Amino acid sequence: MKMKKISLLMLLFTAFAFTACNDDDTKEIIAVNYNDKLNTAETTFATTDGVLDNTNPYGGMYVYQFNDSKNAIQANHFYNDWGFGGGFTYSNTTDKTTPGYMNLSAITAGGKSGSVYLISKTDEFTKATITNLKENDFVFKGAWVTNSTYAYLA
Repeated sequence: MKMKKISLLMLLFTAFAFTACNDDDTKEIIAVNYNDKLNTAETTFATTDGVLDNTNPYGGMYVYQFNDSKNAIQANHFYNDWGFGGGFTYSNTTDKTTPGYMNLSAITAGGKSGSVYLISKTDEFTKATITNLKENDFVFKGAWVTNSTYAYLA
């Protein structure tokens, strides 16, 4: 039993030693947001600039890539005539009471650093992906996450 404890401590120490020696600490810390992307209250990002993907079993989805204001990350966005279909979008809507999958509001009715928040839906056919466009400058350290009104009420 004592040997197992010592082995576990050595494993933890070894893992700490390796992660403590990386060069991520020298990279810039930035906060990515979409606060300047929506100029009207109660709005969700929508576009018609995507490329049609007829292989998508949801009836042909359009795919679009969008960047944050600092061009640090790029996110994918799937949509169709009926609206947002997956990947990511962003919104400043504040509806915390209306049920239904079309309500894309965050249950918090706001973002961690501003009123605009990123929304994600992912599945086998509309995988949500974010790409770091400045890998040499920064690494992902974390994200703030909340439920949508729909997910919370359901």
